[in-house]
Amino acid sequence: MKNRYNKLTLILLNIFTMMFIAKILSGDLHGITLDIKDIFIYYYSHTFLGEKITIINILISVFPIIIMVSIFADEVSIELEKNATYIFTRSVNRKKWITRKFIHIFISLIKIELIQFSISFMYFSALGYRINDLKSSLVIIIELFILTTLTQYILIVISSLVTLKTSNIYGYTFCNFIFLINILIFHLFYFTKQTLVQYLPFTQYILSIQENILVNRNIRYLSNFIPGYNFTEAVIYDIIIIITLILVGRKIIEKHEFY
Repeated sequence: MKNRYNKLTLILLNIFTMMFIAKILSGDLHGITLDIKDIFIYYYSHTFLGEKITIINILISVFPIIIMVSIFADEVSIELEKNATYIFTRSVNRKKWITRKFIHIFISLIKIELIQFSISFMYFSALGYRINDLKSSLVIIIELFILTTLTQYILIVISSLVTLKTSNIYGYTFCNFIFLINILIFHLFYFTKQTLVQYLPFTQYILSIQENILVNRNIRYLSNFIPGYNFTEAVIYDIIIIITLILVGRKIIEKHEFY
């Protein structure tokens, strides 16, 4: 398990990354909008559809989530390495243990995301963005919070499961690789194969929020969306993936050998 100092370092890195990227993206919205929900959407579900696929665009899209995932990616495997004998000689059911561990990670992730979103709100306000309509702003921010948290959690669980079979480095690398591939497929095929794009497992936080009726379509960067694909469908899809992964994890831990 990462010590508190390392976790705090990664959390601070994520916050400073948010500030840096948001400042860059804010330049795109200059003179177009000062509605705080628009900068929230543009940052937390950033796409570069219709633009060139560059390293900068890709990093802006994936780096914040990659940092957040790194906080928890190896937590399961490291705790097992240190405390396997203690854990499993106290008659603790393996399946129950890993389920509780994933629940603990999810709760911790929510807490960190709440801090991140609160700081984002204050920082976006400092950049000059304001609440134009309280209800629409709350709806957008809450939906973004739920979707980004679920996406990060899926990646954390995948990384945790892979590390049980390989190593911490391989698990985190594999997790980042498949996330990057998803982002690339999303941008390569968005306009030609939307059925494929619609069911990519790690882009629901981009897809469904863009469809929201509260999104300002007059902003070029927020004008693309898949009609009919909404927030509820995205959440259900993510939950199905999470439940499936946890069931797989319970099966893996049951057969896992401890030395």
